[in-house]
Amino acid sequence: MATQATDNLVVVDGMPSVEKLWNGRFRLEFFCTPSNKNEGWYGDNIAKWLPEFGTLQGTDFTGEGWAALDGEVYPNMCLVEAEVPYIPPSESHLVKLVYETLTTEWVQEKDDNIDYEANGLRRVSRQSVALPNTTYSSVVGATSMDSSGTTVWLASSKIDETDAKWTLTEVWMEAGLLSTSFSTDSDGLTSNSQTWLKTVGTTPSLPDGAITGRKIGEYQGLQTITIEKKGFPTSGTFSYQTTVPFTIPGIVTTEKENLGANNVNLMIKATPPVPSIPCDATVTITYSTASTVNTSGIYRPTQWASQLTTGFGFNYRRLASYSTYNNHIRVGSGGSQTNQAGLPDGTVECVQGVPVYAGTTARIKLEGPTADPAGTVITLSISNDPIFKDEAGVQYYKKTVVTVSVPART
Repeated sequence: MATQATDNLVVVDGMPSVEKLWNGRFRLEFFCTPSNKNEGWYGDNIAKWLPEFGTLQGTDFTGEGWAALDGEVYPNMCLVEAEVPYIPPSESHLVKLVYETLTTEWVQEKDDNIDYEANGLRRVSRQSVALPNTTYSSVVGATSMDSSGTTVWLASSKIDETDAKWTLTEVWMEAGLLSTSFSTDSDGLTSNSQTWLKTVGTTPSLPDGAITGRKIGEYQGLQTITIEKKGFPTSGTFSYQTTVPFTIPGIVTTEKENLGANNVNLMIKATPPVPSIPCDATVTITYSTASTVNTSGIYRPTQWASQLTTGFGFNYRRLASYSTYNNHIRVGSGGSQTNQAGLPDGTVECVQGVPVYAGTTARIKLEGPTADPAGTVITLSISNDPIFKDEAGVQYYKKTVVTVSVPART
């Protein structure tokens, strides 16, 4: 008759169920028929049926002189479960004692779970067991181990503590590139973001670029470092075609009009501007640390055409007028008209429709710009805007130059 830890617990069928666990461990499950069922379950007596957790398989926990049979005891077999369940097939209550191999060293319960879901980085999930109060010294982010030739770092650890045993769950992660993103905006400026787990590797390589920021985060318990970088076009500039409205200036000039019978009139001729026509334009973007740019080449007239008429009409009536022509250029500098003696009778020389007094000269003087943008390429605008600072605090600027191909006059 086989008993377990005391002569008062008779093992059903003379032996426990035996389960071979991973890593050289075993699990023994004893069902025992207890003596003195009438009072053995009382609170004062239950300790003779159910020993303390951690009690070794071969221990006489009642102190009544019980001894294990030769070869019966498994090494380091500790009590992890103890109960008195009702077993329907036997129509009786039996004492159930479950033992597992446990020591003060952490031992894996099963093989590691390994996946590569984090951008191909190796992730190891491990579960280990040990006796209560077993020392654990690994530190998240600082402790590493080799996993089939790959170094992985402790990302998280959790110990589930009970009086019977402690269960340790660990997650280990390979350091490396966790994620990356890349984009180019409408002005050719590229943005590259890389998030590294634990350790920063080779940062994004962008021509003429700058690191604009670093962010610290966390993933699966390990620190992440996100490197953000701006990059410039490989050619140094970025350009694209568009259309912009432009008003072609009008023209102011003078001409003599033959009124017949030797009558001549010096007059002003003005053609109006051609307003807001769509013109082909090129936008050129350049990035640099230069805070100032040369804007002297921008087309921006500060003065427009004007005319001044002077002289005398019949009876010394004064000829005097001044006019300005907004958004007009001039052609020529004006002209003059002299009423000379000896002209045929009936000849009239006029300026602005007014006869010039005999023997005098009347004049129309034109002033203002003469440069005609029609049929040329002009620089319409130059801007230099701050866009970002790098991690050293250096300010970068975006220089934008808009040039316009102005149609020729019809």
